[in-house]
Amino acid sequence: MESNLTKDNLRQLFVQKRNELSEHEIKVQSEALSKLIFNHFALKGKVLSCFLTMAHKKEIDTSLLISFFQAANKIYVPVSNFQSGEMTHCRYVIGDEIQTNAFGIPEPVIQNETSDPVDFYAVFIPLLVSDKSGNRLGYGKGFYDRFLAQCPPSLLKIGLSFFEPIESVPFETHDIALTHLITPHNFYEFPTKK
Repeated sequence: MESNLTKDNLRQLFVQKRNELSEHEIKVQSEALSKLIFNHFALKGKVLSCFLTMAHKKEIDTSLLISFFQAANKIYVPVSNFQSGEMTHCRYVIGDEIQTNAFGIPEPVIQNETSDPVDFYAVFIPLLVSDKSGNRLGYGKGFYDRFLAQCPPSLLKIGLSFFEPIESVPFETHDIALTHLITPHNFYEFPTKK
């Protein structure tokens, strides 16, 4: 069914599916997903990007990931500029003051230390759903595609989703696929695309 849908149709479908999740389901599934990440990746000492959860959009709760990795890693969080369409990253430690921007995205109030895209080893990417080739469906603004294009080819692009991959997500030439997808139940690794 899903493979014949447009990106907009798929987006509506999976936003609706996510909205049906209860707070308890989000908590339990976020914990299960986090454990899979801890068990599958050796990230100690690496520079990481991890989004701050938009709770009102029922995203994966990333606070466990950030809490776990912050002792031995530098964690940066994305800051989106909707005028330029660019995304920068600033250093974050749990406890830093957060504010929600005009688009509902949580961001640190103080944005001192920024990071160059080439410095990242892994990026945890919010998404609605992925397909079985690692093509991802996000919110359609293109922030991550523009940012990922500046990162090293060796970058781990780790998508976090409540849902198992579907057969096919429509993609365009500028879309950058995942190297990995983590769901609450499974760990997927995709072949690197040339």
